[in-house]
This record gives sequence, C-alpha cells and structure tokens, in this order.
Amino acid sequence: MKRPLLPSSPHRSLSVMAQNFETSLNDMSERLVQKNAESMLHHIERTYSVRQRGVIISTIAEVRNALYEFVKIYDLIPSSVNEAQIVNAHCALFWTLLQDSRPDKLRRYGELPNELCEPLETAIDTLLKSVERLRKASSEKK
Repeated sequence: MKRPLLPSSPHRSLSVMAQNFETSLNDMSERLVQKNAESMLHHIERTYSVRQRGVIISTIAEVRNALYEFVKIYDLIPSSVNEAQIVNAHCALFWTLLQDSRPDKLRRYGELPNELCEPLETAIDTLLKSVERLRKASSEKK
C-alpha cells in the first residue's frame, strides 16, 4: 500500500497527536498495572475487578497496535529528547513550584500565620538545595 504523503504542517500536527496519544496509553497502562507504587502523595483507588482490569489492559494493547499502524501508514515522526533535557525541564518545574510556595506567595490564597513562615522558608530552601544538587548532577560532564 502506498503511503499517503501529508503536507508538512498536518504531518507535524498528526505526529504530535500520536505522541500525546501514546503518552496517555502509557500512563493508563502504568497506573492500571501498578500494585503499590512508592508514593506518599498519589493513591490510586482500585475500582475495577482483576478480570475487568485485565480486559482493559488487553484493550489498551489493541489500541496501541492500532495507533502504531496509524503511525506507520502516515509515516509520523517521534519526539526526541535526551535525558539531560528531561531532568533539566523537571528541575526548572520544581524550582518554579517551590518559589511559588514561599510564604509571601502563599498569602495570595489566604492568611498564613507568621510563626509558620520561617519554618516553611527553611523547608523550601532545603528542597531547593536538593533540586540544585540534582540539576548539577545532571549537567556534569561524562
């Protein structure tokens, strides 16, 4: 079968759609298969029976295969990032989240007792130092 030749912009758009589609399939698969993920802040409440979860996981695999066929037919391009880009992007996000969690910023959401401000600043600074160590570790030369 001859592959349809898409113009550049629709080709790029379909590629991004397929990349996001695959990311969602990966996320669903990972969350449905996880037994007890090591997380203090995220809990998945099991609502499916073992049988129903198995059917859903199998169906996700079928959808993934259909997506891969679609990708082949339209010769879609994958996204490409290196590990350093991933770690640095997350470090930038962590830095932003922590800066936005400082007491002066939290006061936008309501009253914050003064006696909590200094301990909170210290805790945020500790987290920021950890993030900085992670960023430095990721940017060291091989």
